Amino acid sequence: MLSADYIVGITDGEGSFTVYPRPPGGSRGGKSYKMECHYYLKLQEDDLIILKKIKEFFGCGTIYFQRDKRENHTDCYRYEINHFSQSINFRLKARKKILIYFAGYLKWFENRNILLKKDLRRLWN
Repeated sequence: MLSADYIVGITDGEGSFTVYPRPPGGSRGGKSYKMECHYYLKLQEDDLIILKKIKEFFGCGTIYFQRDKRENHTDCYRYEINHFSQSINFRLKARKKILIYFAGYLKWFENRNILLKKDLRRLWN
């Protein structure tokens, strides 16, 4: 099994944490903002075994094949975690601000079902 330090390092070089705000309305007619938290990691095709070990580390997520037709680029695999909940064993420890913010977003979202515009301002400041 991979160590948390290894996961932090490879994420720093090849991965990202993102938070997407989804405005009210949409197909379901919601009245509050919804936030989607994602973790992405993309590696070359021959590194698939590493992504499988990372998926085992977290105990969740999906691996997708991503064909690349651009010159001087190779086909890749992309590992994603799109749904975070209390059941996910989020074991990374890092000093980076982005991971601290991301973990804070996750904790905040677990405790609130409704997200208003004023809440977005507070989260981003």
